[in-house]
Amino acid sequence: MEVEAAQAPSWPQRPFPACSRSGRHLRADGDRRSPFQIRCETCRASQAKIPHQFLRKGANFVKISADCTRLHINYSKAVRVADDGIKMICPNVETFRSLNKYLVDNKVQFHTYALEEERKIKAVIRGIPADFALDDIQNDLCGQGFPVHSVHRMTRRDGSPLWMVLAILPRTDDAKKIFNSLRVVCGLSGIRVEAPFKKGGPGQCHRCQKYGHAAANCHADPRCVKCLVPHWTKECPLTRESQEKPSCVNCGQQHTANYRGCPKAPKFMPRGRPNYKRPPSPPDLETSRHSRLVGRQLLLSISAPPPHPPPTRGGRISPRGPYRNHRGSPPAALPRRRFPRPRPRAHHRLETTSKR
Repeated sequence: MEVEAAQAPSWPQRPFPACSRSGRHLRADGDRRSPFQIRCETCRASQAKIPHQFLRKGANFVKISADCTRLHINYSKAVRVADDGIKMICPNVETFRSLNKYLVDNKVQFHTYALEEERKIKAVIRGIPADFALDDIQNDLCGQGFPVHSVHRMTRRDGSPLWMVLAILPRTDDAKKIFNSLRVVCGLSGIRVEAPFKKGGPGQCHRCQKYGHAAANCHADPRCVKCLVPHWTKECPLTRESQEKPSCVNCGQQHTANYRGCPKAPKFMPRGRPNYKRPPSPPDLETSRHSRLVGRQLLLSISAPPPHPPPTRGGRISPRGPYRNHRGSPPAALPRRRFPRPRPRAHHRLETTSKR
Protein backbone atom coordinates (compact mmCIF):
# COMPACT_ATOMS: atom_id res chain seq x y z
CA MET A 1 0.00 0.00 0.00
CA GLU A 2 1.50 3.21 -1.12
CA VAL A 3 1.09 6.41 0.89
CA GLU A 4 1.00 9.67 -0.94
CA ALA A 5 3.46 12.36 -0.05
CA ALA A 6 0.65 14.69 1.05
CA GLN A 7 -0.78 12.07 3.43
CA ALA A 8 2.59 11.00 4.93
CA PRO A 9 3.02 12.12 8.56
CA SER A 10 5.48 14.98 8.95
CA TRP A 11 7.60 14.41 12.07
CA PRO A 12 9.16 17.50 13.64
CA GLN A 13 12.86 17.42 12.92
CA ARG A 14 15.05 18.51 15.85
CA PRO A 15 18.13 20.47 14.86
CA PHE A 16 21.29 18.70 15.96
CA PRO A 17 23.52 20.90 18.12
CA ALA A 18 26.82 21.98 16.70
CA CYS A 19 29.76 19.96 17.89
CA SER A 20 33.28 21.22 18.51
CA ARG A 21 36.49 19.38 17.71
CA SER A 22 36.74 18.10 21.28
CA GLY A 23 33.30 16.48 21.00
CA ARG A 24 31.43 18.96 23.24
CA HIS A 25 28.19 20.43 22.04
CA LEU A 26 28.17 24.17 21.48
CA ARG A 27 25.22 26.34 22.38
CA ALA A 28 23.94 29.16 20.23
CA ASP A 29 26.03 31.67 22.19
CA GLY A 30 29.22 29.59 21.81
CA ASP A 31 29.38 28.47 25.47
CA ARG A 32 31.44 25.27 25.86
CA ARG A 33 30.36 24.52 29.43
CA SER A 34 28.21 21.52 30.14
CA PRO A 35 24.80 21.92 31.83
CA PHE A 36 26.24 20.37 35.01
CA GLN A 37 29.01 22.97 35.14
CA ILE A 38 26.57 25.82 34.57
CA ARG A 39 24.28 24.48 37.33
CA CYS A 40 27.19 24.13 39.76
CA GLU A 41 28.43 27.64 39.08
CA THR A 42 24.93 29.03 39.52
CA CYS A 43 24.51 27.24 42.86
CA ARG A 44 27.93 28.40 44.02
CA ALA A 45 27.08 32.01 43.17
CA SER A 46 23.72 31.80 44.96
CA GLN A 47 25.32 30.21 48.04
CA ALA A 48 27.93 32.96 48.44
CA LYS A 49 28.47 33.87 52.06
CA ILE A 50 26.59 37.01 53.04
CA PRO A 51 28.25 38.99 55.87
CA HIS A 52 26.28 39.94 58.97
CA GLN A 53 25.72 43.29 60.66
CA PHE A 54 26.69 43.49 64.32
CA LEU A 55 24.88 46.24 66.24
CA ARG A 56 26.69 47.69 69.23
CA LYS A 57 25.40 47.90 72.75
CA GLY A 58 22.78 50.63 73.17
CA ALA A 59 21.27 50.42 69.68
CA ASN A 60 17.48 50.89 69.60
CA PHE A 61 16.63 47.58 67.98
CA VAL A 62 12.87 48.02 68.40
CA LYS A 63 12.94 51.12 66.20
CA ILE A 64 15.33 49.49 63.74
CA SER A 65 13.08 46.44 63.37
CA ALA A 66 9.98 48.63 62.84
CA ASP A 67 11.75 50.71 60.20
CA CYS A 68 12.93 47.57 58.40
CA THR A 69 9.34 46.32 58.26
CA ARG A 70 8.15 49.66 56.92
CA LEU A 71 10.92 49.85 54.30
CA HIS A 72 10.49 46.17 53.28
CA ILE A 73 14.00 45.20 54.40
CA ASN A 74 13.30 41.53 55.06
CA TYR A 75 16.26 40.28 57.07
CA SER A 76 16.24 36.63 58.09
CA LYS A 77 16.65 36.89 61.86
CA ALA A 78 18.41 38.78 64.64
CA VAL A 79 20.16 37.09 67.56
CA ARG A 80 21.96 38.36 70.64
CA VAL A 81 25.75 38.00 70.77
CA ALA A 82 28.49 38.78 73.29
CA ASP A 83 28.89 42.27 74.82
CA ASP A 84 25.11 42.78 74.60
CA GLY A 85 25.26 43.20 70.83
CA ILE A 86 22.80 42.03 68.18
CA LYS A 87 23.66 40.18 64.99
CA MET A 88 21.38 40.70 62.00
CA ILE A 89 21.42 38.02 59.29
CA CYS A 90 20.44 38.81 55.70
CA PRO A 91 19.36 36.19 53.15
CA ASN A 92 20.81 37.82 49.99
CA VAL A 93 23.05 40.61 48.77
CA GLU A 94 20.22 43.03 47.99
CA THR A 95 18.88 42.88 51.54
CA PHE A 96 22.41 43.29 52.91
CA ARG A 97 22.97 46.45 50.86
CA SER A 98 19.59 47.93 51.83
CA LEU A 99 20.10 47.26 55.54
CA ASN A 100 23.66 48.56 55.41
CA LYS A 101 22.52 51.81 53.79
CA TYR A 102 19.75 52.28 56.36
CA LEU A 103 22.12 51.78 59.29
CA VAL A 104 24.68 54.20 57.87
CA ASP A 105 22.08 56.88 57.09
CA ASN A 106 20.62 56.68 60.60
CA LYS A 107 24.09 56.73 62.22
CA VAL A 108 23.65 53.41 64.01
CA GLN A 109 26.84 52.10 65.56
CA PHE A 110 27.68 48.73 64.02
CA HIS A 111 30.34 46.86 62.12
CA THR A 112 30.17 44.40 59.26
CA TYR A 113 32.37 42.79 56.63
CA ALA A 114 32.91 43.35 52.92
CA LEU A 115 31.22 41.29 50.25
CA GLU A 116 33.30 38.83 48.27
CA GLU A 117 33.16 40.91 45.08
CA GLU A 118 34.05 44.09 46.98
CA ARG A 119 37.21 42.75 48.62
CA LYS A 120 40.49 44.15 47.39
CA ILE A 121 43.73 42.50 46.31
CA LYS A 122 46.88 43.70 48.07
CA ALA A 123 50.26 43.22 46.42
CA VAL A 124 53.63 44.14 47.93
CA ILE A 125 56.18 45.24 45.32
CA ARG A 126 59.77 44.93 46.56
CA GLY A 127 62.75 46.72 45.08
CA ILE A 128 61.20 50.16 44.46
CA PRO A 129 63.60 52.95 45.56
CA ALA A 130 62.36 55.44 48.11
CA ASP A 131 62.77 58.43 45.74
CA PHE A 132 60.19 57.07 43.25
CA ALA A 133 56.95 59.10 43.38
CA LEU A 134 53.79 57.14 44.17
CA ASP A 135 51.84 58.83 41.36
CA ASP A 136 54.44 57.74 38.81
CA ILE A 137 54.30 54.16 40.08
CA GLN A 138 50.49 54.08 39.92
CA ASN A 139 50.41 55.57 36.40
CA ASP A 140 53.00 53.06 35.19
CA LEU A 141 51.03 50.11 36.64
CA CYS A 142 47.79 51.36 35.08
CA GLY A 143 49.59 51.76 31.76
CA GLN A 144 50.60 48.09 31.90
CA GLY A 145 46.96 47.02 32.26
CA PHE A 146 46.68 46.60 36.02
CA PRO A 147 43.66 48.47 37.50
CA VAL A 148 45.39 49.91 40.57
CA HIS A 149 43.23 51.89 43.00
CA SER A 150 46.04 53.30 45.15
CA VAL A 151 49.72 52.85 45.99
CA HIS A 152 51.22 53.36 49.47
CA ARG A 153 54.82 53.53 50.59
CA MET A 154 55.71 51.08 53.36
CA THR A 155 57.77 52.43 56.26
CA ARG A 156 59.52 51.23 59.40
CA ARG A 157 58.36 51.88 62.93
CA ASP A 158 60.35 55.10 63.10
CA GLY A 159 58.81 56.38 59.85
CA SER A 160 61.78 55.85 57.55
CA PRO A 161 60.68 54.65 54.06
CA LEU A 162 61.38 51.15 52.78
CA TRP A 163 62.05 49.99 49.24
CA MET A 164 58.58 48.44 49.18
CA VAL A 165 55.18 49.74 48.07
CA LEU A 166 51.69 48.35 48.67
CA ALA A 167 49.38 48.29 45.64
CA ILE A 168 45.62 47.90 46.16
CA LEU A 169 43.61 46.50 43.25
CA PRO A 170 40.01 45.27 42.72
CA ARG A 171 39.33 41.54 42.78
CA THR A 172 39.34 40.91 39.02
CA ASP A 173 41.13 38.49 36.71
CA ASP A 174 43.37 41.23 35.29
CA ALA A 175 44.39 42.33 38.79
CA LYS A 176 45.35 38.78 39.83
CA LYS A 177 47.93 38.63 37.02
CA ILE A 178 50.12 41.19 38.79
CA PHE A 179 51.77 38.44 40.88
CA ASN A 180 53.08 36.57 37.82
CA SER A 181 53.18 39.12 35.00
CA LEU A 182 54.75 42.23 36.52
CA ARG A 183 58.46 42.46 35.67
CA VAL A 184 59.26 46.18 35.27
CA VAL A 185 58.07 49.28 37.16
CA CYS A 186 58.97 52.73 35.78
CA GLY A 187 61.67 51.11 33.64
CA LEU A 188 63.26 49.39 36.66
CA SER A 189 63.66 45.61 36.58
CA GLY A 190 64.67 43.21 39.31
CA ILE A 191 61.50 43.69 41.36
CA ARG A 192 59.50 41.05 43.19
CA VAL A 193 55.73 40.94 43.78
CA GLU A 194 54.28 38.95 46.66
CA ALA A 195 51.26 38.87 48.94
CA PRO A 196 51.45 40.79 52.23
CA PHE A 197 52.58 38.86 55.28
CA LYS A 198 49.81 37.86 57.68
CA LYS A 199 50.66 37.70 61.36
CA GLY A 200 47.81 35.33 62.13
CA GLY A 201 44.94 35.65 64.55
CA PRO A 202 42.09 38.18 64.44
CA GLY A 203 42.95 41.70 63.36
CA GLN A 204 42.26 44.86 65.34
CA CYS A 205 40.12 47.74 64.12
CA HIS A 206 41.98 51.07 63.94
CA ARG A 207 38.73 52.96 64.52
CA CYS A 208 37.11 51.42 67.61
CA GLN A 209 40.15 49.35 68.80
CA LYS A 210 38.10 46.14 68.99
CA TYR A 211 39.16 42.83 67.50
CA GLY A 212 37.69 40.77 64.69
CA HIS A 213 36.94 43.36 61.98
CA ALA A 214 38.56 46.15 59.96
CA ALA A 215 38.14 49.91 60.12
CA ALA A 216 36.87 50.08 56.52
CA ASN A 217 33.59 48.39 57.54
CA CYS A 218 33.29 49.83 61.05
CA HIS A 219 30.72 52.57 61.74
CA ALA A 220 31.21 52.95 65.49
CA ASP A 221 32.51 56.01 67.31
CA PRO A 222 36.30 56.40 67.02
CA ARG A 223 38.41 55.59 70.09
CA CYS A 224 42.04 56.47 70.68
CA VAL A 225 44.66 53.76 70.96
CA LYS A 226 46.65 55.70 73.59
CA CYS A 227 44.11 57.37 75.90
CA LEU A 228 40.50 57.13 77.07
CA VAL A 229 39.28 60.27 75.25
CA PRO A 230 36.93 59.35 72.33
CA HIS A 231 38.82 60.81 69.36
CA TRP A 232 40.96 59.65 66.48
CA THR A 233 44.45 58.44 67.30
CA LYS A 234 46.07 61.03 65.02
CA GLU A 235 44.36 63.79 67.04
CA CYS A 236 45.74 62.59 70.39
CA PRO A 237 48.18 65.02 72.06
CA LEU A 238 49.87 62.16 73.94
CA THR A 239 53.35 61.44 72.51
CA ARG A 240 56.42 59.46 73.50
CA GLU A 241 58.15 62.57 74.80
CA SER A 242 55.33 63.36 77.22
CA GLN A 243 55.50 61.97 80.73
CA GLU A 244 51.89 60.76 80.78
CA LYS A 245 51.29 57.03 80.63
CA PRO A 246 48.90 55.56 78.08
CA SER A 247 45.57 54.00 78.98
CA CYS A 248 43.82 51.10 77.26
CA VAL A 249 40.20 51.65 76.22
CA ASN A 250 39.52 47.92 76.33
CA CYS A 251 40.70 47.03 79.86
CA GLY A 252 41.61 50.38 81.47
CA GLN A 253 45.20 49.45 82.37
CA GLN A 254 48.26 51.57 81.67
CA HIS A 255 49.24 50.38 78.22
CA THR A 256 48.18 51.04 74.64
CA ALA A 257 45.12 49.33 73.22
CA ASN A 258 47.17 47.39 70.65
CA TYR A 259 49.30 45.69 73.33
CA ARG A 260 49.28 41.93 72.78
CA GLY A 261 49.51 41.25 76.49
CA CYS A 262 46.20 43.01 77.17
CA PRO A 263 43.76 40.78 79.08
CA LYS A 264 41.06 41.66 76.54
CA ALA A 265 43.24 40.70 73.56
CA PRO A 266 42.42 37.32 71.99
CA LYS A 267 44.86 34.54 72.75
CA PHE A 268 45.91 32.47 69.78
CA MET A 269 48.70 30.08 68.85
CA PRO A 270 51.02 31.00 65.95
CA ARG A 271 50.59 28.99 62.78
CA GLY A 272 52.92 26.09 62.23
CA ARG A 273 53.66 25.43 65.92
CA PRO A 274 52.17 22.47 67.79
CA ASN A 275 50.09 23.13 70.87
CA TYR A 276 51.94 21.35 73.68
CA LYS A 277 49.43 22.40 76.35
CA ARG A 278 46.54 20.64 74.69
CA PRO A 279 45.88 17.24 76.28
CA PRO A 280 46.41 14.28 73.95
CA SER A 281 43.28 12.85 72.43
CA PRO A 282 42.35 9.25 73.35
CA PRO A 283 43.46 6.70 70.73
CA ASP A 284 41.02 5.00 68.47
CA LEU A 285 39.68 1.60 69.53
CA GLU A 286 40.99 -0.17 66.45
CA THR A 287 44.37 1.56 66.77
CA SER A 288 44.71 0.56 70.42
CA ARG A 289 43.83 -3.06 69.65
CA HIS A 290 46.35 -3.18 66.83
CA SER A 291 49.13 -1.64 68.94
CA ARG A 292 48.35 -4.05 71.82
CA LEU A 293 48.53 -7.04 69.46
CA VAL A 294 51.81 -5.87 67.93
CA GLY A 295 53.31 -5.33 71.40
CA ARG A 296 52.28 -8.79 72.52
CA GLN A 297 53.82 -10.43 69.44
CA LEU A 298 57.02 -8.45 69.96
CA LEU A 299 57.19 -9.55 73.60
CA LEU A 300 56.72 -13.21 72.67
CA SER A 301 59.41 -13.03 70.01
CA ILE A 302 61.88 -11.50 72.48
CA SER A 303 61.19 -13.98 75.29
CA ALA A 304 61.34 -17.08 73.05
CA PRO A 305 64.78 -18.80 73.03
CA PRO A 306 66.57 -18.76 69.70
CA PRO A 307 66.89 -22.09 67.83
CA HIS A 308 70.17 -24.03 68.16
CA PRO A 309 72.42 -23.92 65.13
CA PRO A 310 73.17 -27.32 63.56
CA PRO A 311 76.57 -28.71 64.73
CA THR A 312 79.09 -30.08 62.28
CA ARG A 313 81.56 -32.93 62.59
CA GLY A 314 83.67 -32.72 65.71
CA GLY A 315 80.92 -30.82 67.56
CA ARG A 316 81.92 -27.41 66.23
CA ILE A 317 79.41 -24.81 65.12
CA SER A 318 79.37 -23.89 61.47
CA PRO A 319 80.98 -20.46 60.93
CA ARG A 320 78.32 -19.65 58.34
CA GLY A 321 75.32 -20.38 60.49
CA PRO A 322 72.14 -18.33 60.66
CA TYR A 323 73.51 -16.27 63.61
CA ARG A 324 76.60 -14.98 61.82
CA ASN A 325 76.87 -12.08 59.44
CA HIS A 326 78.86 -11.79 56.21
CA ARG A 327 82.11 -11.11 58.12
CA GLY A 328 81.87 -14.29 60.19
CA SER A 329 81.32 -12.56 63.57
CA PRO A 330 78.03 -12.70 65.46
CA PRO A 331 75.95 -9.49 65.55
CA ALA A 332 76.19 -7.30 68.63
CA ALA A 333 72.49 -7.62 69.47
CA LEU A 334 72.58 -11.42 69.88
CA PRO A 335 74.76 -12.96 72.66
CA ARG A 336 77.19 -15.71 71.78
CA ARG A 337 76.00 -19.12 72.95
CA ARG A 338 78.39 -21.81 74.10
CA PHE A 339 77.57 -25.47 73.68
CA PRO A 340 79.21 -28.35 75.64
CA ARG A 341 81.68 -30.42 73.71
CA PRO A 342 80.86 -34.12 73.28
CA ARG A 343 82.98 -36.71 75.09
CA PRO A 344 85.76 -38.38 73.16
CA ARG A 345 85.02 -41.80 71.68
CA ALA A 346 88.24 -43.46 73.03
CA HIS A 347 87.17 -42.85 76.63
CA HIS A 348 83.82 -44.46 75.86
CA ARG A 349 85.52 -47.56 74.48
CA LEU A 350 87.68 -47.94 77.62
CA GLU A 351 84.61 -47.85 79.82
CA THR A 352 82.84 -50.50 77.81
CA THR A 353 85.84 -52.88 77.84
CA SER A 354 86.31 -52.50 81.58
CA LYS A 355 82.70 -53.47 82.20
CA ARG A 356 83.13 -56.63 80.20
